[in-house]
Amino acid sequence: MKKIKTIFQGSYKFFFGMVLGMFLASGGVYAVTTIMGSNITYSNAGSGLSSTNVQGAIDELYDRVKENTFMEAYLTDEDYLLGNSFSCTRIGQRRCPIGTLIRYRVNSNEILNFRVLADDGHTIVMQSMQDIFIRQKWSDAFSLLIDKTANWNVNDITYKNPTSDKQIVAKARMITKEEAESLGCTEEHNSCPIWLKDNSNEGYWTMESAGGTDYSGAYVIGGYSNDRVFQANHYEIYNHSFSSVRAVVEVSKLD
Repeated sequence: MKKIKTIFQGSYKFFFGMVLGMFLASGGVYAVTTIMGSNITYSNAGSGLSSTNVQGAIDELYDRVKENTFMEAYLTDEDYLLGNSFSCTRIGQRRCPIGTLIRYRVNSNEILNFRVLADDGHTIVMQSMQDIFIRQKWSDAFSLLIDKTANWNVNDITYKNPTSDKQIVAKARMITKEEAESLGCTEEHNSCPIWLKDNSNEGYWTMESAGGTDYSGAYVIGGYSNDRVFQANHYEIYNHSFSSVRAVVEVSKLD
């Protein structure tokens, strides 16, 4: 189920000021009867919108904001470097292959790079290439991630917080051990795909911990050196009590 995104910015702000003015001006009438947005005429002379009523303009503006969240998609790193983007973010188009690099506007101020973990044709699951936080305890990672991503333009996700055993609704989670294993990760070095570790020197947490709420028993993707060591591993040594945090999000494909 698609969610209406609430961030409208830049050149769109004038529109809402005008709409607010309309409703304030018609306050006396509104107290008696409901005014349908489709019945309120709207001049599109200065906006570039095609709609001529308020409801249509709002719908059109929302579609533009949705379009503006997906920036580019790149099939390979080479395509990214060469600027050869391709399209897989619409329903009915090809599904985004696992590992696809997608530049996505998470809010009005940030555009981040993500890697696709799954695409069922309607929803894309993807993980940030950047560490959202570095050197954090596993037990603190969830609350930090939830707060950091609270204003992101992504779908709500419901999951059980492993550190509290409670169901929560949030904008992001961490990758699961099962997801990592489905991509080929094992406890062997160099088992994960290279793109799964992009730019991570110390490794990052997964959702699962073999030690319950004990962060020292949590599973980590990545290694503890700058060379390309890839693991989905279980560490119980002090040096791995702190790792990075990455965001896994779900976004609806465009109609």
